[in-house]
Amino acid sequence: IDRGGAQGTLRGVNLALWESDGLTELACNRYVRINDDVVVGYTNLTIGNWYYISVDNYYSGYRGTFTLCIDDAVDYDYYEGAIELTNITNWCSADAAYTTVGATPDKNAASCWNTGPNYNRWFKFQASATEKITFTVLRGGNFGNLRGVNVALWESDGITEVSCNRYVGINDNVTIQTTGLNESNWYYISVDNYYSGYRGSFTLCLDDERMRWNGNVDTDWAEPGNWSYAYVPTFSDDILVPSGLTNYPETNTDTDAEAKSLLMEPGTRLTIPGGKTLSVTNKMELKSDASGMSSLLDQGTLNYDAAKTSYECYLSEDQWHLVSAPVSNAKSAVYLGIYLKYFTEPDSSWHYISALNHDLNVGQGFAAWAASWITGATTVTYNGSFNTGNQSPAGLSYNVGLGAGDGWNLVGNPFPSAVEWNNNWPTNNIDATIYVYDGISGQYLDWNRTLSDGTMPNGDIPPAQGFWVKANESSPSMTIPHSERKHSSQGFYKSGFDNVIRIKVSGNGYSDKLLVYFHDAATEEFDSEYDAYKLRGIIEAPQIYTVSAGIDLTLNTLPPQSEINLPMGFEAGAEGVYTLKAENLNIMTNANKVFLEDKQENKIVELNKIPVYEFYALQNDEPDRFNIHIIMKKSDQDTLKSSGKDNIHIYSANSDVFIHLPEVINSHIFVYDLMGQLIKEQKGESNTLNIIRLNTNSGIYIIKVIDNKEIFSKKVFIK
Repeated sequence: IDRGGAQGTLRGVNLALWESDGLTELACNRYVRINDDVVVGYTNLTIGNWYYISVDNYYSGYRGTFTLCIDDAVDYDYYEGAIELTNITNWCSADAAYTTVGATPDKNAASCWNTGPNYNRWFKFQASATEKITFTVLRGGNFGNLRGVNVALWESDGITEVSCNRYVGINDNVTIQTTGLNESNWYYISVDNYYSGYRGSFTLCLDDERMRWNGNVDTDWAEPGNWSYAYVPTFSDDILVPSGLTNYPETNTDTDAEAKSLLMEPGTRLTIPGGKTLSVTNKMELKSDASGMSSLLDQGTLNYDAAKTSYECYLSEDQWHLVSAPVSNAKSAVYLGIYLKYFTEPDSSWHYISALNHDLNVGQGFAAWAASWITGATTVTYNGSFNTGNQSPAGLSYNVGLGAGDGWNLVGNPFPSAVEWNNNWPTNNIDATIYVYDGISGQYLDWNRTLSDGTMPNGDIPPAQGFWVKANESSPSMTIPHSERKHSSQGFYKSGFDNVIRIKVSGNGYSDKLLVYFHDAATEEFDSEYDAYKLRGIIEAPQIYTVSAGIDLTLNTLPPQSEINLPMGFEAGAEGVYTLKAENLNIMTNANKVFLEDKQENKIVELNKIPVYEFYALQNDEPDRFNIHIIMKKSDQDTLKSSGKDNIHIYSANSDVFIHLPEVINSHIFVYDLMGQLIKEQKGESNTLNIIRLNTNSGIYIIKVIDNKEIFSKKVFIK
């Protein structure tokens, strides 16, 4: 029964559960404080039987409205509804997360308690490899107002007592410390209190007493000052590498490193350099959550029991993730309850996996979706031997034609560490760009190894990450080299080239990026070593790309030219306002001016001066709304006429003529056909890009720019 505020005015609640005769009582509970909510639970009901609930209140002046809530699972008032504690390593609940208010007695009082059971609450956990547990009920201040605490640890039956403890002073925190647990067995904790007036909230903390790496000195495993116990671990020590540190361990001494068990929290790193050894005799667990994944870089020798080894990968809900197994002999059963599919290039089709014994081949990529209505955000746990050494994904193919995959192959990082995509990968007939899907942004991101740049933050492929490669000829192949494994925090790597324009568009809660490069070895066609295809993300996200030779690109590398007119495609994810931002223009070595042309609004914006452009767009707008105009520094032989520090540039695109005039020019612009007939004229605006739109026949035309002293002319082709 909920009461108070919008839930009702009832006070002094009495609540009972009855058999179908309304006379045989099964369970009851009542208020202690007059404004209490009251809960009743019961187990072992008979399926199909009718049961009755009665709600009453003390004293006529307390009558009022109330809200009734019911669930077919008991809560932690009962042994059967015990809260499962999944993290028992240096863990505490939120302050005052639990309460004995509204609790009823269940099962037995522990041998050391002085009363009860009165108002006990239940929790359960699985013993870890340490076979130890210490837990504390904290109260006082922010921790809670519970007093007179009684605590007990029970075997899995909730009846066989393992250990107990109780308050001495009424405001004491109470702790139980126990060894000799059986690994993987379930154990139960009950928390109670003496006397109804002492009921209240509390905080629960657990720890399985691992030796902790702190990295206080450096990264040396063999340095005692890096460990919580101030000595170097031995084969009998259970090790924890916690998150949030600066220094992480490397087994970089001549003495072999060893441990009984090893637990690595999310975002942590462990390095075994070449020629060094780490031996773990019991469990080895690498954890993952929304904050990140743990990383193991085994360049040396790792001795471990594969049957007791696990690697976790976190999947956020309702998003596609490209994944790959970091262990050998993995099966699809690890994705139980998760949508899983693979891609076949010959017929360009996806295939859902329903069997639990489907092989997750080393180096093969898959797509996984954790649905909110099934698992929600979850972790996938791989067990087995970590992949190590060079790995070559099998079955890469190249097929073109109707219904074929045009060389797109889904592969994956097979290691429990990141691997860097660079020119050290042996490949045959594979483009220089990789593509990953980012579920958060809803976009495909790319990285080109020739340019060491792209829309990814860097070329690091995270552990167990799937990614796309594109074959460009028959018999494609690639080797994922062990030598390129690394730890990665996904920091931003600055481009090694200055001659790049970066453009980002944002709107509807999403964003997209494109890059334009200039390189002497590039062509205006698609270059497999320099360009990247545009792979579209989710429909809600805006899409931006350049168009070159009829191909949509997110990375477009062009040969340096004096004038470039580059069509830019834009597709709105939803109707609304979008913001386009140009980056990197201040450090470009070759470009004088970069202009954005909005054909729909008939506007020209110099991005060097105004790098942010805001515009309104509809979902059904034509995608060819924008052009990017790039005016490059000209060599002597390309110069039409020098005027001050700048040059006049005249060029055409389709039926439009573009004239860039330096700031000192005061001029008129004239357009003539080859017969000398004047077609159009207009006053020239200095220090901007002038546009003349011609509605005339295809052919060659003469553009003349006349100022007070000189005449400049150039032939252009209009189509």
